[in-house]
Amino acid sequence: MNLLENTLLILLLIATSAFFAISEIALAAARKIKLEQMLDEGEARAARVLALQGQPGHFFTAVQIGLNTVAILAGVLGEGLTLRLFTVLYQVR
Repeated sequence: MNLLENTLLILLLIATSAFFAISEIALAAARKIKLEQMLDEGEARAARVLALQGQPGHFFTAVQIGLNTVAILAGVLGEGLTLRLFTVLYQVR
């Protein structure tokens, strides 16, 4: 892969990691009272969030697996990039 493809892939991995992190923070920070009020007003999505807050284990497990997968992929990609860079920089002439 060339530099542009690697850069785009790294940016995609960063965006994916941000999505997982924001999802986790949003669920943890959502106020139960406000969600119950929204549910009373007919907001169906509030019921899903309340259900997730009631049993968050599967959600947080999926988020952590996603974050770890992104980190591993970024490490693999970064290793390939830095190996080529250091090979060129430290070549014995």
